[in-house]
Amino acid sequence: MVKGRGYFTDSTAEELMRGYAFAASANNYELHFGNGDKISGAFIISSYERMGDYSLQERFSIELLSCSNVSFTIAW
Repeated sequence: MVKGRGYFTDSTAEELMRGYAFAASANNYELHFGNGDKISGAFIISSYERMGDYSLQERFSIELLSCSNVSFTIAW
């Protein structure tokens, strides 16, 4: 399981993530970390929350469950 949170900066991104969450569909994601590491694979959004806006950006939190092999790439 991977947990994440962030800000939506446009309605297109929010609509896409909401659609994936409500459909419980498996989709490919590539998650990038601040140090350059990366996780990629197919995940299902198991939890999706939206919160009030901050400076015209809406906050969200998600939990992703892997549904296939996940690859982890270390930044060099």
